[in-house]
Amino acid sequence: MRIFSSGRYAAVASTLALVVALGGASYATVVVTGDQIADNTVTTKDIKNQTLKVKDISPAARTALKGNAGATGPAGPAGPNGPAGATGPTGPTGPVGPSNVFAVYNDAATALGATKTLLSLQLQPGSYWVSSKAWAISSSTAAPYAYCTLIAPSLAQDQTGVDLSNAFAGTWGNVSNQIVFTTATPVTVSLNCLGNNATANWKKMTAVKVGNVSNNAGPNVAFAGAAPQGVR
Repeated sequence: MRIFSSGRYAAVASTLALVVALGGASYATVVVTGDQIADNTVTTKDIKNQTLKVKDISPAARTALKGNAGATGPAGPAGPNGPAGATGPTGPTGPVGPSNVFAVYNDAATALGATKTLLSLQLQPGSYWVSSKAWAISSSTAAPYAYCTLIAPSLAQDQTGVDLSNAFAGTWGNVSNQIVFTTATPVTVSLNCLGNNATANWKKMTAVKVGNVSNNAGPNVAFAGAAPQGVR
């Protein structure tokens, strides 16, 4: 008696062969390529979670995933001060500025007695060379003289005088002074004179502002030996 027809037997044999093949110790690996996958058929459920990487996404997609920039956050606290840097080299000395000259004068005769201020100059901060002169003329033969001080208070002063003693009135002599100093504040320089039986005439004081000054005491040179004739 025939149990299967020829066609039915072939189908059963094929199925049995497949079962035997799958139940064996090994089976062939099936490789699926992109060409074999229909477009728009792979969905999120077909992709294992947390398996896609940035390199798997196109540049355009990466750009689209960027959100808008957030608001600027508050500034953080200031950090500690860093250590001080090394001192740089000293730069070149600049050029000395232009000199300025300040002068005051009075030609009238001033009778001398107790000390009085004959001329004065108000000077601003800086370095100065100041000179003064006055012509002294005797008005009597009774011990006439003139004595003047050019002074910048607490900075510098110079004192000189002239003895006008002679057999007649009208003897004259010149009293000249000069000082150098540097001041950081405004200062008033004065020519103060005193005298007896004399007048001070043609007084003048001139101040020259300079780049810097130097005022050093020179050596005390004592005269040695006999004085030459005419020197005393």
